[in-house]
Amino acid sequence: MTTEFKVPGMACDGCASAITNAIKEQDPGALIDVDLEKKIVKIQSSQEPNKIRALIESAGYPVLNEA
Repeated sequence: MTTEFKVPGMACDGCASAITNAIKEQDPGALIDVDLEKKIVKIQSSQEPNKIRALIESAGYPVLNEA
């Protein structure tokens, strides 16, 4: 399942890495595409969207909504 999230606090590659690492710790097979300009994270994962949202937020990046 692919889910997109709007993450307005994401500003640099370090932010993208923190989010990617938080998701990969729980789902090593997840495919993650980060668009820093649009501030959208697109994730293909077996995890539920609410779980992915929680992982992004646990990395310190509040999610505005599903994109």
